[in-house]
Amino acid sequence: MPTPKNLLIFALALLLIPLVSACGAAQSGPTEAEIAIAVALTQTAIALEAQPPTAEPSPTPEDALQPISEEACNTLSTAIGQTVGVLGEISQVPFEDEISHLSGTACEIKHEVSGVNFENPLNVFQLIDETLQTQGWQEDPQYMAIGFVGEIRGYRSGNGLCRLWVNGNATDNALCADHATMNTCWPTLTPEQRLINITLLCAQGNLPEFIAQTQPQESELLRVEFPTGATGTQLIGRLTPGSVDHYVLRAEAEQNLVLSVYPPGVVAVAVIGEDGTVLKSDLDNSTEWSGLLPLNQEYYIDVTSIVTIESEYTLDISIPPLEPTASTGEVSGVISYPDANIPQLHVVGYNLDSNLWYYLLTGANNTFYLLPGLPPGKYHIAAYAKDGLNGFYMPGGAMVIVIVNAGETTEGIDLSQWFAAGSGPYPNDPVGW
Repeated sequence: MPTPKNLLIFALALLLIPLVSACGAAQSGPTEAEIAIAVALTQTAIALEAQPPTAEPSPTPEDALQPISEEACNTLSTAIGQTVGVLGEISQVPFEDEISHLSGTACEIKHEVSGVNFENPLNVFQLIDETLQTQGWQEDPQYMAIGFVGEIRGYRSGNGLCRLWVNGNATDNALCADHATMNTCWPTLTPEQRLINITLLCAQGNLPEFIAQTQPQESELLRVEFPTGATGTQLIGRLTPGSVDHYVLRAEAEQNLVLSVYPPGVVAVAVIGEDGTVLKSDLDNSTEWSGLLPLNQEYYIDVTSIVTIESEYTLDISIPPLEPTASTGEVSGVISYPDANIPQLHVVGYNLDSNLWYYLLTGANNTFYLLPGLPPGKYHIAAYAKDGLNGFYMPGGAMVIVIVNAGETTEGIDLSQWFAAGSGPYPNDPVGW
């Protein structure tokens, strides 16, 4: 059954027929052209009626996050670019805030800098942190996260939220193929092989009100003292969010500093030499660390809270003592005496460089001697009996120049050549009986 709309279109078509006829010669009925126009109008009406209505765009949820203004995003990108010396890229990406659980879209700012210009991601992060705070963004400790070679933090300004991520990478993934993590790979890379990525995501919306945290506290410099006779100590501290305890101790080159912290994930520990050398970055969130100290100097240990609540930590520090370095050597050998009974002997070492002598008293019938405490140098070794064989005073010794080295024993210097008193190559016994 024709619809009212079809009847209307058909009526209009019939009305057009006389109009067309009036413009031309009088005809008894509709021409082929007139019929074609009526059919076309009818088909158009049917097509319009069959076409589904255009879908309206889905409204954006009122609480959906939106990018910060284009001007604000450009301002941040420019400021970061001036800080690190490279231009950045700006785009819009999906974004979700894990604290408020709101989602939407954010302005993404990305910069990539070379390790030639910056030693590590921590240096870059500190510069960007200062830049953001200069631009009026205040850190929100709820968003802090520390990785192996990277760090994430959050910043708030009004109803805006920015998430900053700075992390280290290699210019080629193959450079780290033999390493389990970037933490172990990063120290093996040359500056030219290192990349530091900066990513800033900024959105705004109906975010929970930001209540600025109390200014983090930094302790005075606390001197670490080991108990008498001990090689280490245990420190217990309590920190509010973002606060830092500063410790200092003095140690010698080649000593091994050993640290452990408990519980894990509560604080980050950094170790920095007085000369500025970073031995352990607080980006390394490991609970245990040890390292060989390069110089005789002060070493600073910073313990920083990385959680959003007040918390307690325990830090164990130990420095095993250095093994004593030998400054003298020794000489050893067999004693061969021209009698079945070997008397007590003075074994004397004559230093040919300094003209000093050193001696050892052996026991009766000893067939072996060890003369210690000899400064490095060249020596003659001799032995003297109190009475000598058959009443003669007889020195005996090895007719060679003996080389003594620190920390070593020169072996095989046997005492087997004996002479009558006054006839040997050695002077009389300098020790005396």
